Amino acid sequence: MAFTNSNQCNTQKQTLGTSAYAALGTAAECSEVILVSTDLFYVKSSADSGTPVEMLVPANTYFTVRGITNTTDVTVKGNSTSVLYARAQFYTSMTPIAS
Repeated sequence: MAFTNSNQCNTQKQTLGTSAYAALGTAAECSEVILVSTDLFYVKSSADSGTPVEMLVPANTYFTVRGITNTTDVTVKGNSTSVLYARAQFYTSMTPIAS
């Protein structure tokens, strides 16, 4: 059985807007993204249409989104003009690939 562990990470710093959701700064392939900000912020899927299902993340709280394929799958909006830090990476374990 073959295994994949691309062991690639991408760290981003982004100033949050308050009026509309925005995709994370740079598109990066990943299976999870870890988000944190010094102020509260909102997270939702970029695939949401109509009434968004958003999650409120308190200040200084790490929030991990798993099961994605790219950072563009996640959008964020701030409560104020604050800075968001994001780390895009693949799962920390080895993933088997059917062969």
